[in-house]
Amino acid sequence: MRYSNEQSLKDLIGQFLEKDKLGLQLKEAKLVADWEKIAGTMISNHTTKLYVNGGKLYLYIDSPALKQELNYQRTKLVELVNQFVGSDFIEEVVLR
Repeated sequence: MRYSNEQSLKDLIGQFLEKDKLGLQLKEAKLVADWEKIAGTMISNHTTKLYVNGGKLYLYIDSPALKQELNYQRTKLVELVNQFVGSDFIEEVVLR
């Protein structure tokens, strides 16, 4: 017997995560955990800290030359991160 208000478990979990803002925290955790897959080994090795706040990805890079190169590639980095996460999660990259 089917009910008219049936929904898939995937849809219900998605609604729950959106309602309680847990989806953003899960995306941030995925980003931090998989940073090496997203940016590559060299960038990952020179990243001392990264976090997301208000749609901005803050990266602390210990190499001035790499920081300058990433400064030129910020829009590409935003695209890579958003593609990996699967939504428009990051709007801007801030290098420190």
